[in-house]
Amino acid sequence: MSSSSKPRVVRKHSTKQLFKATNYRKTLPLLLEDFEQRCAYSLVHIKGIGTSQMHVDHHDPRKKKKSPYTNLFPAYGLCNGAKGNSWPSSELQKQGVKFLNPCIETDYNHQIFENPDIHNLVPTTPAADYHITMLDLNNPALVIQRRERAVFSKLLSSPAICRADSPLHDAETATILRSFLDIQATKIPPILPPPVNAATV
Repeated sequence: MSSSSKPRVVRKHSTKQLFKATNYRKTLPLLLEDFEQRCAYSLVHIKGIGTSQMHVDHHDPRKKKKSPYTNLFPAYGLCNGAKGNSWPSSELQKQGVKFLNPCIETDYNHQIFENPDIHNLVPTTPAADYHITMLDLNNPALVIQRRERAVFSKLLSSPAICRADSPLHDAETATILRSFLDIQATKIPPILPPPVNAATV
């Protein structure tokens, strides 16, 4: 499956300023607005991990000394730590290997899918395979988050909750359900399973 030129993320902010080691972390509030309060790579929400665990990553680490805003991404500490200063060699790049950039292409539901049984991410391109591996996107902590989202989704879509005449629709239960919905909104969003005819990597 080829990459898509349609970006998953359209940034709300832009600047011509170049950021250095002394000030690049100050961009985090703007980056979180750009990425809807989520890690650019794993999609975890800041409310699910806490502010201290949301870092600013240099997508291309070779630009760390003077980084344009477009090279900065909000990243869960787990992903940022796994990625470090990694960047594919020129030989690997010739084979289509790279870190996916959601600001210029579609990653999830196009190159990255989710196994609905075990909730591991499944790559369908060499780039997606490298991306998942180097960012440790199948780390048990992230698999658990995806599994929890699936359980929440199943619970909230159950007939007992969805039916208008359900005995569960009293004021107290409605309050509890709203809390569940608020929690669900901070989970990793649903990710499609691999297409039946898709070749996985």
